[in-house]
Amino acid sequence: MDKRSLLVVDDEEPVRSVLRAWFAMRGFEVDVAEDGGAAVRCCRSRRYDVVILDRDMRPMGGLEALPLLLACHPEMPVLILTGMRGDNSIFLQQGATKVCLKPLHLAELEKEVHIALAGSATGETPSPESSGWHASPAVSVVQQS
Repeated sequence: MDKRSLLVVDDEEPVRSVLRAWFAMRGFEVDVAEDGGAAVRCCRSRRYDVVILDRDMRPMGGLEALPLLLACHPEMPVLILTGMRGDNSIFLQQGATKVCLKPLHLAELEKEVHIALAGSATGETPSPESSGWHASPAVSVVQQS
């Protein structure tokens, strides 16, 4: 079976490093980008099975990058990471698959990635039970900046 591809987009290098290592250890092929503009360039050259996109980055943040990423690959699942509580519905309205709030256990993020993968395969939004994902015992956390 081919490795699933994942693009991690975050302006904080430690977050990119942790997510790259976590998902690579779980069999994903992981690329990283430091902002929305770099993510768009990556998506113009290849299609990823899932994108994890931070909300707040400079010079191009998640809100600006999301429609450009989906213009490249309309069916590509995009998970938004944010530490901002409140109304994040604009991301869902623009086509994001899910908004995940930080801090977030890495196992929870992995679960959301697997759910997004299952949904992209069927064209539906699956439940955690129908995705075939099983919990990991790891307890590492992505910290809010």
